Amino acid sequence: IVGCESLLLKLDSRVQLSLLLTYLPPSCVATALPVLLEGIAGLAVEFPRLMVLGDFNLPSLGESSDAAQEFMASMMAMDLTQVIQGLTHRGGHTLDLVFFSGQWSNDFDLRGIVFSPLSWLDHLLLRLDFSALLLHRREAEPIRWFRPRHLMDPDGFQRSLGGFPDSLVREPAESLVAA
Repeated sequence: IVGCESLLLKLDSRVQLSLLLTYLPPSCVATALPVLLEGIAGLAVEFPRLMVLGDFNLPSLGESSDAAQEFMASMMAMDLTQVIQGLTHRGGHTLDLVFFSGQWSNDFDLRGIVFSPLSWLDHLLLRLDFSALLLHRREAEPIRWFRPRHLMDPDGFQRSLGGFPDSLVREPAESLVAA
């Protein structure tokens, strides 16, 4: 994307997570934003757990820019929700945006966002704190339970367990209740 710096990070652990880091310089926002939006649309389809974050410099388009409003509306239409509520720049703007897909929001709980000033930068450091909600859920198919055939036969199951030591044998529960 001309004028846009982006990095896509794909993490495969128990679930597949994707992060798109983006920087749009103020001089390129108007031309790069529609192309970036098209790229994000493709990624949103390919990666259901997508986080898009970066410095989008939307205020450089003007306070009530149609392009900025269209960008935000398009992100919402792709089920990407902007979670930053507050200023992220010392100049009094929200330049840095973080969007989560609906699937990301279902699997991870955003417990908090901390804004910290940095001495060497005019942006604030954003620290996002997540907790995993459903790490053990399998996306593709429900859990299937398998039982080997030889364990379906109670006598065969007992044989496969082997002998039970007499020292562990106690009176049957019925005899304890009768007493």
